[in-house]
Amino acid sequence: MKKTICALLLLSLCAALLLAGCSKPTPVGSWTSEVRFEEYAKQLDALSAGLSEQLDLSGLKLDLKLDLAEDNTFNLYTEQASLDQLLRDLRTPVEEAASKLMQKTYDLTPSELRDRLTELGLTLDGLVDDFFAELKGIEKPARITGTWRWEEGFLVLTGKDGTETRYAAELADGKLTVREAEGEDAFGLGSLLPLVFQK
Repeated sequence: MKKTICALLLLSLCAALLLAGCSKPTPVGSWTSEVRFEEYAKQLDALSAGLSEQLDLSGLKLDLKLDLAEDNTFNLYTEQASLDQLLRDLRTPVEEAASKLMQKTYDLTPSELRDRLTELGLTLDGLVDDFFAELKGIEKPARITGTWRWEEGFLVLTGKDGTETRYAAELADGKLTVREAEGEDAFGLGSLLPLVFQK
């Protein structure tokens, strides 16, 4: 009788292990990707030639959050604290880039630039303040919501308006790597891809 019970326990244990091994992993959970802007510096040259050399983005980062709930809803967002820190960290590079650009454009030394701005009733600090005042629209982080599903090799996101984007993705070693959009990227992640999310 003991042998029979032991055999049954062993069989049920083996079955449980086999079933666990056969279950496909899903990306349910809260994920974070650290976006480092220096990796995207060259894209600035599309806005203005040589801008990537003027604007030092090293050290600038932003945490991008992706919550994939069990009910197949998703939230893609940035926390306010992370966005506020990015804007604070961005101030010095913007000020330095503006100074270099004006010096080069008008063939001035740093002291000549200060004098010229003073004559005009301006300061470099004030110009940078004006620039950041124009960024008021991004002071509140956006939140994208909708539904998601996991297909073999793809994370499929569907927005509230029904727009769907399939992202080539991989789930391995506790990381969710989102590589590229298949077709049109309705969520605007394209310029940031690939993104590596971790729990």
